[in-house]
Amino acid sequence: MICIPSNTRVFLAPGNTDMRKAINGLSVLVEGTLELDPFSGHLFVFCISVLASTPSKPKAATGHGRMNP
Repeated sequence: MICIPSNTRVFLAPGNTDMRKAINGLSVLVEGTLELDPFSGHLFVFCISVLASTPSKPKAATGHGRMNP
């Protein structure tokens, strides 16, 4: 279990977030959008769209390490 200090605040970033941004891109979002310090010790929560995380149509595997459209 992770112990979180009682004075830690949790911030929710508005809108959908492209999670491919990695840590550097997410810290830029915290600074730019939320206007907060990403190294403050607080928690920042990012959301993605459920529709964005599901494929538009299933793809069949060929068995050769490639996917057919």
